[in-house]
Amino acid sequence: MNGARASTAWVWAVSALAAAGAAFGLFRLHDLAFLDSDAAQYLSTARNLLAGHGASTDVLYYDEHYRFGTVPAPQTVFPPGLPLILAAALALGADPAQASALAGVAGFCVAGLLLAACLVRLGVTPWLVLLGVGTWFTLALAWINVLEGRSEAVYTAMTLASAAALVAPSPGRARLLAAGFFAAAALTIRYQAVFFLGALALWWFVVLLLRAEGPGRFRRAVTDGLALFVLPVGAALFIFGRNVVLLGAAGGGPLDTVQSGIGGIDLLRTGWWALSDLTGVSRRWVAEAGIGVWLLAAGLLLLSASAVFALRARRPMPARPEAAHARWSGLSLSVAYLAVSAAGLALLAATRAGAYLQGRFLVPFAPFAVIVWVALLDSWLRGVKGHIRMAAAIAVVLLHAGLLVAQVSVADRRLGDLRSDRRIDVIRAALNTPVDGHTLKDYLQQRVAARSPAFAEPAQHVWLLLDRPVLGAAAAGFSATRWTAGDLRRLQYCYGVEFLLFFPPLFDPALAHNANREIFADLARGEVASSLQTVVRTAQVELYRLEREEQGAQPECSAAKRTH
Repeated sequence: MNGARASTAWVWAVSALAAAGAAFGLFRLHDLAFLDSDAAQYLSTARNLLAGHGASTDVLYYDEHYRFGTVPAPQTVFPPGLPLILAAALALGADPAQASALAGVAGFCVAGLLLAACLVRLGVTPWLVLLGVGTWFTLALAWINVLEGRSEAVYTAMTLASAAALVAPSPGRARLLAAGFFAAAALTIRYQAVFFLGALALWWFVVLLLRAEGPGRFRRAVTDGLALFVLPVGAALFIFGRNVVLLGAAGGGPLDTVQSGIGGIDLLRTGWWALSDLTGVSRRWVAEAGIGVWLLAAGLLLLSASAVFALRARRPMPARPEAAHARWSGLSLSVAYLAVSAAGLALLAATRAGAYLQGRFLVPFAPFAVIVWVALLDSWLRGVKGHIRMAAAIAVVLLHAGLLVAQVSVADRRLGDLRSDRRIDVIRAALNTPVDGHTLKDYLQQRVAARSPAFAEPAQHVWLLLDRPVLGAAAAGFSATRWTAGDLRRLQYCYGVEFLLFFPPLFDPALAHNANREIFADLARGEVASSLQTVVRTAQVELYRLEREEQGAQPECSAAKRTH
């Protein structure tokens, strides 16, 4: 018993050290220039929550934002959970970049510790627990998501907290309520949590209903189900009900209105690309035949050989009975979550948009794949002895070493992409352009407000630096609107837009995702509409004032109940 406690303490010490190292590395790397457009939406919503405007945004960008005719506009594209966390950080004095870093780093590190808790409760051998935890803390795309200010890390922590509450020989009512609470919290952070709720429903049906024993088992399963689902169902009714009231549909995001699904071989190819992006194992990486490929190949070969020899020598050695029950509970939930998520993402990609299949969307599932892999591996290793067990252990280490090398490749490539993204640097430099004795930033901050927002491209990055309401035009894959000169007049009439801000180095009219941004494509070609009065025009930035048009029909400003 003392030996087991010492091993567990050692696992926690190393896991905490890994979390501290990851936190240090992420804080050192974090930069405002790395923040993604989604981060601007989260931070804008957080600011409006603090200001008492509710879950709303003053970065109007997606078609859904323009269906209300107001600034700020109700935020339906993203649920309010992460903005609430960011609002708390902002209220404590953090600036936007610091708030984003604190939330992301905390979510990432807590997720790693919760993964360790799940594996320990499953009765997994300590060295395999650390192998699983190390896999999470060295997952390159998880780091990138944090640096970009996305919600995946916090969401993953919530789902793992829910799972950790259920990993027990017989989860009591308090554990079920806790699991439901964290599942509800996950839904407030990402709509993707509907997959986790589906997995919880399967888990309840299999573990609490079908496997229940003794008198009154059906009534006990029903009451346990109520304890588990009362909070997440309530959260779902509130979040999706709000979307129905505001938009007339439960889905609140742009991929629900712009449908361009993929099928057949394209669906399989996109799924493979997403997995390759997550793991780093791609045809190109294999073709380079680096040290990682050889480590991976050696691990697979040795593991296969060990499995063959173990078929004859296997002697089942199950874990302790209480650990076996916990293992069944944890494995069944993890497998259900992976299966429901795979089916759900494939369905969304086929019927809505191929963008649902991206490597970053797979990051929240990685810890659950680790749970399944490590728990099954531990069960298998318990049944083999001697040289076979040693060979299998070496094979596992080689396999993970190869994957670690692949992750280094992913990190190098993705960090290079972040560092080569010039948007924030170009905008920051351009905002220092002199205008009427002021910098362009000061000039705009004195004139741009909720009643007279600016129209800009790229809008969400401009908001991060200008800290004023900004309107923008979503890319073709996320918008059904073709932004023409007529839309400028609508924005002027409906929102009081007075200024148009454009950064020529950051816009390429030849790119497919810019096909619907005709206003900016014209400017990129040097074609300035007669309704635009030049204020500043340099190679880096162009600022125009919209002249008032007194004649013509008044455009429609609000279409909250209209579907596209």
